[in-house]
Amino acid sequence: MNISSTTISGSLYIPNTRNAVAKGMSQAASTKFSREDTVEISGKKDAENTSATTEFENNTSLPDAVVENIRRMAREDAKKGVYMDEEYVAYRYAYKNQHISPDRPKLLMGLNKILSTLPHIVNRFQTFSLMGCRATVDFYSSFSAFYNSNGEKIMTCDSDGDVMEFPTKAESKYYSETTAVYAEAYDAARAEMKATAQG
Repeated sequence: MNISSTTISGSLYIPNTRNAVAKGMSQAASTKFSREDTVEISGKKDAENTSATTEFENNTSLPDAVVENIRRMAREDAKKGVYMDEEYVAYRYAYKNQHISPDRPKLLMGLNKILSTLPHIVNRFQTFSLMGCRATVDFYSSFSAFYNSNGEKIMTCDSDGDVMEFPTKAESKYYSETTAVYAEAYDAARAEMKATAQG
């Protein structure tokens, strides 16, 4: 869908801009596991001689309770022979959204609300402050970009309402740490199971 624009008294009026943003908001909310499929499984260690019941030190920035939950789920997945089962994927995604990620759907809703009060656009580019973040809008192309307080681009929305998310440094660190914790516990559990079977 192309956004049609009409010049009115020297200013640009874009009647469907907020519809594109609203569409993007709906699509963003429906892509719950959009990035889980692209998580790189890294940080695995050779745990042939490590017991699954060994107490690991928490050398991450994550709370102890979260680390223990991840280790528990990793051990359960090792017994099932499934690496990163759905329960773990859902847990990691939910914690990230609640504690790590910016609220992207809410940002889209906020911008949509602002745009609904701007029937006439004077300048092509305009910047808005939302929830500690910054949103820039190109009213000619109906393209929006969102930046967090650190200046990191976190999301864009085009004229068709298609949303593209960009991971923040905090999100990337979270994925790296959770993957390493999970892999260590999973490998240790599998090594213990193998040792038990051979013994």
